[in-house]
Amino acid sequence: VENAESTAETKKFNLALLEKSASALENVPFEKRDLSSMIFAMDPAYIPYAIERIRHFRRSLSHELEHLGEQTEVYSLTVQIIPLSETQE
Repeated sequence: VENAESTAETKKFNLALLEKSASALENVPFEKRDLSSMIFAMDPAYIPYAIERIRHFRRSLSHELEHLGEQTEVYSLTVQIIPLSETQE
């Protein structure tokens, strides 16, 4: 589901998934999960491009995995891109 704006419900849902991810670091065996990060510099003008690429990746991977083997477990794929720099206003 894609939202055109961030709602209170969407924020609550995403926060719950982030909390699940934090819990998985301690409670899910390494072989059954992947939590990874990259830190890099970029031009913020390309955020719309990055968001579109992420959307395409999520859709493509979920479609592929939903058609491989038997679907016996439910997973969450959570990807975020957030600024780490404090911008000068």
